[in-house]
Amino acid sequence: MKEIKVTDKYTGEIIATLHADSRGDLKEKIRKAHISWPRVKKLERSEKIGIIREIGRKLRVRRKEIIEMLIREAGQPRKYAENFEYKNSYLATQFYDYMLDLVEDREIEAMTGRNILVFEPVGVVATMTPRNAPLILSLHSLLSSFGAGNPTILKPSTVTPLTAKILYEIAVETMPEGTVQYTTTPGEQAAWEFIENPYVAALIVYSSSHIGKDNIIKYGKYLEKEKKKLLGGFLIGGKLMKYIPELAGNDPLIVMENVNIEKIAKWTTTIAFSNSGQMCISAKRILIQNSIYKEFVDSIVKEVSKLKVGDPRDPGTDIGPIGTKRTLDISEAQLKDALRKGGKILYGGERNDPFYNPTLVELDGKMILKQEWNEKPFLWREECFAPIRSIVSFSSIEEAARLANDSKYALRCAIYGPQDECIKLSRMIDAGVVVINENPLYADIFMPFGGYKDSGISGAKYLIEELVNRKIIHLG
Repeated sequence: MKEIKVTDKYTGEIIATLHADSRGDLKEKIRKAHISWPRVKKLERSEKIGIIREIGRKLRVRRKEIIEMLIREAGQPRKYAENFEYKNSYLATQFYDYMLDLVEDREIEAMTGRNILVFEPVGVVATMTPRNAPLILSLHSLLSSFGAGNPTILKPSTVTPLTAKILYEIAVETMPEGTVQYTTTPGEQAAWEFIENPYVAALIVYSSSHIGKDNIIKYGKYLEKEKKKLLGGFLIGGKLMKYIPELAGNDPLIVMENVNIEKIAKWTTTIAFSNSGQMCISAKRILIQNSIYKEFVDSIVKEVSKLKVGDPRDPGTDIGPIGTKRTLDISEAQLKDALRKGGKILYGGERNDPFYNPTLVELDGKMILKQEWNEKPFLWREECFAPIRSIVSFSSIEEAARLANDSKYALRCAIYGPQDECIKLSRMIDAGVVVINENPLYADIFMPFGGYKDSGISGAKYLIEELVNRKIIHLG
């Protein structure tokens, strides 16, 4: 029997040992979810709202336990676990009525007669969530799937499976029998089962872009196996399913002239280093206009120097442990490569397992724009999932846009400056979400989320709308 040992990311202590589901175990859980589908499909809107509110109440009852688990298994600093991950998860349950409104049947325009737009659930939804956000992304996926009328399989990272297990326990107590399942099947096996199982109608994946793409390769191999020759042509018997990848970000943050430099430096420090830099929406490339560059650098270095590295249980800690040694190794390689290619450390640069001290690296933006893709610093090209951030200067909004878009990713962007200039620049930027003159961590239940290019497929969208099929009924 295979086991999953879950560790405290700060102390290294084993805090739980879980049975690792086999692929056969997962297949049976998918079957149970499929059988339960009629139970959730028939629920009225008011019943769904009541169940979601009750999940919120139980999250509140188990608040302390959840926050402690986020600190221990995910290494989240207490202030982040409490004020971002837990708080936003709970608030989602209180405002989810809006999401349900998006998939309510409605009458739409018709040239003659009447057209009724109907939303129908897709079936079993599988969701694979990452180690850095074990509560909020599991909850978001579960509520979106349930709200659309689907049963759900929760498959958290085996690095951080315990927070999602608490959510599962709450959901089992609250939702119709069988409509939520939880699995500890390792990622590679789980991905193959979700892709090949005929009952899985949609797969949501939160991961690096490279894992997201690898799942597409798996899907292609599955369909290729199902391809049969027939009468000089061929048939492919494998299923089509919805694949919903929410992937990495390498977000730019752009600061123009005529801003409150001290305030924006504080905001930049928050978005760049929250959760120890382990956020897809973290500002990873900081772009500053030439005329204020030196003053801004002085200000942000001052702010970063205030960040406290250490025990995530301490309410004063800002930078906690990095989730895996592999992440530390990759991040260190990114920093060394940046230095070899002319980068200059403005602050930090030290690795002290399981920590990486907050680090700012100055790069030459003009040089980067001239370089071939593979010649550019690894730190610039790829998402860094540790508190190491690059900073460059620009002379015009056109150059700022070129630098911001010099990326395979297009998740979020934050811009600061005169509003008209910011709006003009936002239209030039590749990003699913642009935040202007606001705390760059800003997010709310009413905002669609997502990216394009290597960050996703559809850009900003409401997840619940991805988990329904649309049907038109025309009445003559």
